Amino acid sequence: MLNGVVFAMSVGLLLAVGLRRITIFKKHTRQLPYPPGPSPLPFVGNLFDIDNKQPWITYTNWAEEYGEIVHAQVLGQHYVIINSARAARGLLEQNSANYSDRPYRNLRLAHHRFAMNVNTAMLPYGPTWRLHRKLFHQTLRAEMVSNYSALCSNKVCELVAHMTKDNADTQLSDHLKNFTASVILAVTYGYKALPVDDPFVARLQRLSMTLTNVLSPERAALLAAFPFAGRIPMWLPGGGFKRSALICREMILGARDVLFGSAERELSSGSREHFVVSDFLSGQSPDHVSRDEQALDEAMRDAAVTVYISGADSMSATLSIFILAMILYPDVQKRAQEEIDQIVGRDKLPTSSHRKDLPYLEAVMRETLRWHTAVPLGLPHITTENDTFEGYRIPKGALVIANAWAMNKNVADSSTFDPMRHFLSNGEIDPENTFISSPTFGFGRRVCPGRFFADEAIWIAMATMLAMLRFEKTRDYAGREIEVNPKFTSGVTIHPEPFHCKIVKRCPERFSGFDISA
Repeated sequence: MLNGVVFAMSVGLLLAVGLRRITIFKKHTRQLPYPPGPSPLPFVGNLFDIDNKQPWITYTNWAEEYGEIVHAQVLGQHYVIINSARAARGLLEQNSANYSDRPYRNLRLAHHRFAMNVNTAMLPYGPTWRLHRKLFHQTLRAEMVSNYSALCSNKVCELVAHMTKDNADTQLSDHLKNFTASVILAVTYGYKALPVDDPFVARLQRLSMTLTNVLSPERAALLAAFPFAGRIPMWLPGGGFKRSALICREMILGARDVLFGSAERELSSGSREHFVVSDFLSGQSPDHVSRDEQALDEAMRDAAVTVYISGADSMSATLSIFILAMILYPDVQKRAQEEIDQIVGRDKLPTSSHRKDLPYLEAVMRETLRWHTAVPLGLPHITTENDTFEGYRIPKGALVIANAWAMNKNVADSSTFDPMRHFLSNGEIDPENTFISSPTFGFGRRVCPGRFFADEAIWIAMATMLAMLRFEKTRDYAGREIEVNPKFTSGVTIHPEPFHCKIVKRCPERFSGFDISA
């Protein structure tokens, strides 16, 4: 009896001490200041301080004034902008459970309208998201992506054929978009796209353009602050997003079911081709995590269409930025090509097996992401609980934005394309700051699950194009070079605006046996 009383008193004392500590912690947290940032106006906050087309530029300017972590408000919504990789790791990785959610609950209606409720990247942190990630881990982890190397090489050769056949400035962006769309469709569904005018490639390009124009944290804040906007008829001012939503929803859900069904039929016919959906359906998927077969089937369909939605636009933008850099920095292009010729030989194409012996090419690839980040902000996180960071208060429900643009610009002479910045003083390439560790792919549990495939596909594309082609400035009627002044689009993913480019075939030996008229 006495032991029971002592035990009860001990438990009560521990509970009391714990509650007291929680109370003190909460009181202490409320007394801490928010991170520094611009002074907000009543109600609208800092809405008019942010460049709506290029918010990453605003955030980077704030970083110079206020530091690596900045607090702002937009229509009552707290923003925490992270401008350094150090702070991003401290918040998004070391306390990842608190920073892994998306602002889904405030935007449920908007996400449903756009069919973003099927997109892994937009899902709230929970069981469905975990199932998606397990599926991706099984099919797109580092050890698996080598299965797609040969496919990527074949697709790049098709890209080279079309680029050298047309050699038109106006076609370059289209060729890159067709390449990345056809690669992703093949890797995900085993789908063999038509060389031109493929319906699913065209649909993916239209979808990417629509999503890039309508998705941003700032516009999400407006929808969350004004939920009545969802009731505005699409034909009235302010209702235009509903037209875009209808287009997105039809394209996403239509593609999801048609492409998945096509992959199922391909497998049932006895095909032994290897692609993401075949791994899902062949028993390699983690079906043990769910006893609900219908839920698993839906997760597989949604995870597959997420690859279709998310990957093509950023890959084509990165390759377009790469070509732009090669035109503007011909000495860099020449050095990378000399390295390839020396290591691979002038009569062969580079493969993944050569990668470790091509450090300068590796540095060129890393510098492409750093020089002009194709995805400058990514998607916002949201805090699920109050938190503190280095003496600052991070409130529950805050939108947390990792400003990859600022992180990549935090180097000397950041506007210059210089692959040598990725080498150590001993002449070896930095083993830490790799392509897949770039801030472009995100942080914590929300890091891009397709980063290993992107790493493989982009390297093969860059290596093959440099081996077979030379990119130059065009000349006017008098033989004078036409200068290229880089300009970029805005949106979630940013592309170079069309630029003049001359494409020259090099190393004829590499074209032996290659049908350049394809």
